[in-house]
Amino acid sequence: MIVNLSRLGKSGTGMWQYSIKFLTALREIADVDAIICSKVHADYFEKLGYAVVTVPNIVSNTSKTSRLRPLVWYVYSLLACAEGFN
Repeated sequence: MIVNLSRLGKSGTGMWQYSIKFLTALREIADVDAIICSKVHADYFEKLGYAVVTVPNIVSNTSKTSRLRPLVWYVYSLLACAEGFN
């Protein structure tokens, strides 16, 4: 299982704490193969022993919302798939 936490930010603690506790509970009942996260969170999840797939900050945890975000994600996913997520 791959868990997408790319939109997770640390501004405010509610969602961060909930997500970390949920991930810990999930790991007890299922194999979590990797975490998709922003580059700023990669070290944190690697220290917990997860394999990490990072996404650029433009599609991850920014405080700004944009109507273009779904389009940016779509283009990013096409480019990443074409390159094999390297």
